[in-house]
Amino acid sequence: SKLVGAIFSLTKLGVMPPSLFALLKRCRSGGVSVEASDVRPLLAQRLPPAAPGESRELSFTELSTLASDRLCLPQAQVSSLPKVLSACCPDMFLNKNLVDVRRYNWEEWPLQEAAMRYCINDAYAGALGQRRLLHPNLPPPQPSSPQQQQLADPAADPAADLAADPADADADADVAAQELLGSMDGQLHAQLFDEPESTISPPLGCDDEGGGSNDDDMPELEPELAEEQPVPASVKASVLEAAQKLIKVWDESGSQTPLLLPSFIGQEDRSALHDHCELRGLNHESVGEDDAERRLRVSRRGGTDADTCNGEAGIGDQVFDSLQFYDEWGGVLVKIDPRHWMGHWFLMAQSKSSTLFKYFCVASSEAIFQVWAGGEDIVGTRAWVKATLRKRFKQGVGVDMTDDGAKKAEVARVDGLISRVRRSYWRRRCRFTIPPPRVLARRLLLVYYFFRDMDDPETKRPFFSGGIGKHGHLSICRRMLAIVAKGELSDHPTVPLYVGGFCLRTQSGLEGYHQHLEDDVTKAGKAAGLEWTEAATNEFDFRWTVRALRARGLVPAWVRHYNLSLIDYLYDTAVALLGEVAGPKVVRGWRRSKLMKAPMLLRHGMSYGLEAQRRAELAGASS
Repeated sequence: SKLVGAIFSLTKLGVMPPSLFALLKRCRSGGVSVEASDVRPLLAQRLPPAAPGESRELSFTELSTLASDRLCLPQAQVSSLPKVLSACCPDMFLNKNLVDVRRYNWEEWPLQEAAMRYCINDAYAGALGQRRLLHPNLPPPQPSSPQQQQLADPAADPAADLAADPADADADADVAAQELLGSMDGQLHAQLFDEPESTISPPLGCDDEGGGSNDDDMPELEPELAEEQPVPASVKASVLEAAQKLIKVWDESGSQTPLLLPSFIGQEDRSALHDHCELRGLNHESVGEDDAERRLRVSRRGGTDADTCNGEAGIGDQVFDSLQFYDEWGGVLVKIDPRHWMGHWFLMAQSKSSTLFKYFCVASSEAIFQVWAGGEDIVGTRAWVKATLRKRFKQGVGVDMTDDGAKKAEVARVDGLISRVRRSYWRRRCRFTIPPPRVLARRLLLVYYFFRDMDDPETKRPFFSGGIGKHGHLSICRRMLAIVAKGELSDHPTVPLYVGGFCLRTQSGLEGYHQHLEDDVTKAGKAAGLEWTEAATNEFDFRWTVRALRARGLVPAWVRHYNLSLIDYLYDTAVALLGEVAGPKVVRGWRRSKLMKAPMLLRHGMSYGLEAQRRAELAGASS
């Protein structure tokens, strides 16, 4: 059969012809860095008017992340289209030297022959890579001669019939699209369009050739870096089975909102899930900038790609419909501490010692907290943290960044280090937000249904507690989601929660205060009497307050003791000797306490117990 190719210029099209839109809607377009390109905005500006109830979403496959999952390779080894083609079809390579992409005038129409070959080569390479990744049972095409190992134009004269006059571009695009729709044979149609093959082979093997990193060449790691611990096979099997069941439940629910699986599902499991989604006729792609944060997103072909939950059908509709959402949740000012909420949510698990418990915690945390979106100029975003890591790993230091080869090697080196940074490092330095109640409830329901029917691989008993009664997992889920529906867990839309590098959302500091106070008073000896207990409590309160002031910058960092009245005394002496200008420089950064006129031996304290004892004695004496 003959492979027909055509080139369309989106910038030259006024409105996309219906036949071309039908072609793109039915086709599974594959490419590298699709989300980072301007393909979606250009298409959205030129789509024809939508029919009632018609979906406007086009299906795109990100070949880079798909190849990383299916071939079990690091992202850096399949980060470009030539690398994807070489990994999928080792006997072929893509010639990117036909034209200078950055200097060529792509607005000139029609394109020159070299530029047309460049475009057709890219499209053909993407189709070959997508065919190999989605249908690994089909053998890769074999070149008939060594000269054909370099990809050439598959069509005899590609785009020769395209109009030279931009005014005729729409009509020619319509004709070309109709020709493409009618010229594809059955096998090619099954490979490139929505109709899946009747059988799908097992996932591609995960061999060690070219995959992973060489520990001998690995530079000395920072303390935040570490290798991943091996996961028991029984745990991986349980997680994979639960993910397949969740995809099936989501598919049968008719939900149009994409399903985002947790990040603890690794490369090999995602590879098997790609096959599972392909058999069910679903779109599947891995999203996420780093390997540690990559997640599998499942959506419907031709469905929506919006992260909205406005009353549509979805998983757990019975539970979701029973929730009483408070429409004015933005006015709720009293919030529950997320740590306390999660502590009650985790009571659904029968045992915290289960190997599945940490996965349950990770999935719940990912459902609740969202990383701030934005570029590296916004503090707390992933891009900002990544830029900070690049400086820490000294990217470009001692390297000629004007040389393209040296620059690529240096960026690859730093990207390899960043990919090994622990999850806890990102959690501490990124800033997060908790979404609105309806979105949050949907996400937490997905977590609940993911783990609901799982069995502990070690004990062979259900991971969740019994489902009957107020202590059952279903009752706990309903109670905790009722709090979510009131808006008591979601962030207030107008109140900033990050001030000066500190998060005001949590009550961890207050909880830590009570714990350390109890330890201090207990060790000081409660049997020593009320006066001793009051003195120990007041001393602890004062020191805790000074440490909090020092952490917030109100007390200089060089202050390492708690006799603040002594520093006031030094401040007054320096001002008296050196004057109002030079005197404060002696104790730099210190702000004189306005209420302290003279050195004080008694710092502060409210003796509630002693006062209550005195009142009781007075009342007894008067009676």
